[in-house]
Amino acid sequence: MTNPRAYLMHLPKLQLKHGQQCVILFILIQMEKHTSFATADFKDQPQSAAGNAFIRAFIAVSIGAETLARIEKVQMELQKPDVKAKWVSPETMHLTLLFLGDIPAPLAATAADALDSVAADFAPFSFAVAGLRLIGGRRSPRMIWAEVWQEAEILLIQARLAAKFDALGFSLEKRPFKPHLTLARIKQVDDPGGLEKIIAQHLKTEFGKVRVDRLLLIKSTLLPDGPLHDIIHAARLGGRGENT
Repeated sequence: MTNPRAYLMHLPKLQLKHGQQCVILFILIQMEKHTSFATADFKDQPQSAAGNAFIRAFIAVSIGAETLARIEKVQMELQKPDVKAKWVSPETMHLTLLFLGDIPAPLAATAADALDSVAADFAPFSFAVAGLRLIGGRRSPRMIWAEVWQEAEILLIQARLAAKFDALGFSLEKRPFKPHLTLARIKQVDDPGGLEKIIAQHLKTEFGKVRVDRLLLIKSTLLPDGPLHDIIHAARLGGRGENT
């Protein structure tokens, strides 16, 4: 990418008003910040054998088989002909703590070390998965969630992870974190009231307890039939990590 400063010399030739020049100058400064960010964070990273390969990565907690079986049963109840949605396979269901997005493959080692550092400060704990929630409401349904209860420790760990990875220069989502499991991404609902009624019957349904003793760094490969998840690294709470 061309250095944004190179464009500054052309501003006087454009015959723009002062206000317009200020706007363009502001945009160029922002471009320079992003360029500096990319250079500072990634210029010293070693190249992978495949060159500048990127991987789609996130940090998550795995969910037990019994809990997933109960969720799948409710999923089947929700899958009515009038509900057009992309249903998340229980095999790929997890509690996402931090989405890292597409990162240079060599940074996976940096991410694993950071994950170990955070995990070492926390002891194993449990939380509950219970209750359904319709995101977007009846008027504009977008997703169906299973909610997380007893979430205090999850929130603490996620905040520590976000601070750690932000300090390392990873580009993170800015929206507030709300722990949940995604059951479906809705495309269209012909009878929103009917869907809302089923969900209302499961507002307090308990799907199970989840025991957390590891935080997982996961590589996600997007395929036509759904994502393929591979665990890159497992960081044990209160202990050292494990490469997989």
